[in-house]
Amino acid sequence: GKPSPFQALSETFKEQGDLGMLGWFVSLDPNPMMVAIYEQVKDGTMKIESNEFVNDMLTLMRAQYKDAMFPDMTRDFEGICAPILGFRPDQDVTVKRLDMERWKEWTTARDQSRIRTVVNGTHMNCLSVQMIDGQEEAGMINEILKDIGKVIAEHA
Repeated sequence: GKPSPFQALSETFKEQGDLGMLGWFVSLDPNPMMVAIYEQVKDGTMKIESNEFVNDMLTLMRAQYKDAMFPDMTRDFEGICAPILGFRPDQDVTVKRLDMERWKEWTTARDQSRIRTVVNGTHMNCLSVQMIDGQEEAGMINEILKDIGKVIAEHA
């Protein structure tokens, strides 16, 4: 099968280095401050080491993404028997619906697994409080808690 998305990220970042990682991060939620930082690093007017925030962020990202451990897609997912609830932020171009459907292949509870779309969600804001039907709520977190409650009730 296909390699893990985590493996693909790791290999990409080993090729592209810190600038590639920083560009990827900015693409997930292109807020003006991060876009400006990326442009300054890219054109050489800012050195990563000279900005504590950027240096700390990239140090963490190297460990989390570039030098990360990643699952073996055959061996490590054979034993999952719980349903999987996946969320796809619709504004995150790196998360495609078809790729999200692959999560269902990792469990024996395929029929109970679901993929939900977070409307106006980006990779970086999908857990935040949003306006839903005129009310502020953390929709994704509420869905996760409902799903956990359902699974616990079924196995109690």
